[in-house]
Amino acid sequence: MIYLCSDGYYDQFGGDKGLKFFSVNFRKLLLEIHHLPAKEQLGILEHTIEKWRGKREQVDDMLVIGLRMVLEKEPVIASTKVYGKQRVLIAEDTEMNYFLLFQALKSFNVHIFRASNGKEAVEFCKANEVDLILMDINMPVMDGEEATKEIRTFNQTIPIIAQTALDLPGQKDHLIEIGCNDYISKPIDLQLFISIIKKYIEI
Repeated sequence: MIYLCSDGYYDQFGGDKGLKFFSVNFRKLLLEIHHLPAKEQLGILEHTIEKWRGKREQVDDMLVIGLRMVLEKEPVIASTKVYGKQRVLIAEDTEMNYFLLFQALKSFNVHIFRASNGKEAVEFCKANEVDLILMDINMPVMDGEEATKEIRTFNQTIPIIAQTALDLPGQKDHLIEIGCNDYISKPIDLQLFISIIKKYIEI
């Protein structure tokens, strides 16, 4: 999803203390609902701001536009993959994020596999040898945290790099504690991403 918006939504006063909704809460809300159908997202956005506003007046126009990129089929490069000795599993539910990670890994001469949720990642790792996992934390069916914990019950050595858009205080330490080896926040800084990958993959 790509969102475009005015500042009217998150500048609305409301709640028990009459404060603004604030952009940080708006961003968090979008991250929680982005995977839902557009009509459901609209309903949640309308209900949330009405509940927040209560009996207060609306202070500004509110414009929120959501665009979903839908790929009719996987990109050609994703189906041909990059064949190499080392095997990388990308656990990522979003097509565009998977596509970007795939592009970033092309120069490493690795064989790339994909899981669309945490459960698929766990099942793939049970049945296949994997040299590195790029684990999205916010996924449907089973999130990346649960998948990491599950993988660690039968494989203690495979490197797992967590990736998340929710860059919260203490999150890196938490993810390392549950079994991840490394961490990178989204949007991904390509140079930082490559430097982290080089720790675990031979070029």
